[in-house]
Amino acid sequence: MISEQLWGPQPIDKKSVMNVDKKLQIAETSLSLLRSCSSLFLDAGSTTYEIAKIMCTHVQKELTVCTTDLHIADLLRQEERFHVYFCGGMVDRSTASVGGEFSVHMIRALHADLAFVGCDAVTVKDGAMGTRIANIMVKQAMIEHSLQSALVADSTKFGRVSFATIAPLSAFDFLVSDRDISDDVRQCAVKCGVQTLPPRRPVFR
Repeated sequence: MISEQLWGPQPIDKKSVMNVDKKLQIAETSLSLLRSCSSLFLDAGSTTYEIAKIMCTHVQKELTVCTTDLHIADLLRQEERFHVYFCGGMVDRSTASVGGEFSVHMIRALHADLAFVGCDAVTVKDGAMGTRIANIMVKQAMIEHSLQSALVADSTKFGRVSFATIAPLSAFDFLVSDRDISDDVRQCAVKCGVQTLPPRRPVFR
């Protein structure tokens, strides 16, 4: 049963104050994937911004990061150990991110160990979905040009349907969510060959 349909992008200032505890859980769990990572695609969004924040306090090694998020780029560029690449393109004022062909062209010229990719909605049938075609193209390029990819989505996004499909669940290597994710979703992820990372104990509060 579909609980909600989401057709248009939500402003970043609204998204950043929604489900904050769930996003923190995702950020904390995501740390384990960065241990053997030296290059990273970091998608735009409020969840990936929390990942960037925890990187600043808990990732002490050098890391090359490519992002399409203005806030993430500004945050990470303050840390000398992070080498930050920001994709070109037209800025979406509501999401403070860039998308479209310019961004896709740059990402396709690069390769990363890992991509953290966000979404607006997820179902087993349609996979991860988003509201803006320009951003979906970027997400798809990140998945294609990384050795491994992780879908980062809090539990409220499961059962939603959005405008366009980013990728089926089977396209991802990892699913990172919060403690409220259902057993049914975990089992479906396993059937798709996706490893669901168990939530970690809090590293900060």
